[in-house]
Amino acid sequence: MPFKINTTPALIGIETKNASLEIRQPKAEVTMKTEPLKMKIEKKDSKVQIDQSVCFSEANLKSIFELIKHSAQMGKQKSMEAIGRISSEGDEMTKIENGGNAIANMAKRNSINEKNYDVTFIPKSRPKITATEPTLNIDFEGGKTNIDVKANKVDIKYNPGKVDVYLRQKNSINIEYVNEEV
Repeated sequence: MPFKINTTPALIGIETKNASLEIRQPKAEVTMKTEPLKMKIEKKDSKVQIDQSVCFSEANLKSIFELIKHSAQMGKQKSMEAIGRISSEGDEMTKIENGGNAIANMAKRNSINEKNYDVTFIPKSRPKITATEPTLNIDFEGGKTNIDVKANKVDIKYNPGKVDVYLRQKNSINIEYVNEEV
């Protein structure tokens, strides 16, 4: 039996679509505020005070007020000495009848003027020196920094892949009888 058999195979078609993944990360938003640093400096200089009033007084270079005060004290002292001397001489004169030589003695005492001279250096005292220490105060204020960070979300886009399978060609069998005599 002569048969002729033709076959056509089945063919499968495959279409694919690739998956896609897209990731986008926006930058974070950062805001920064800075308060400037303030520096405050207080400085007091040293002071030196020199008091030479005692030295000037010893050199007889006194102020008008000191001269008036000194002169008043000297006048009071000399007045008291004079009153004492006059009183003493008066007492001596009352006793003249006792045979004393009161007037001659008084004349002799009042005529002798003894002076003592002495060499000295002025001023004898040192000046008074006082000093205050310098001060330095440094204060800082402020100087703050505030940082605010806002993180943005990650943007993810995902498209899934796809696979399509289909029958591109159907299978078939063709059988023919090839005999000429029937």
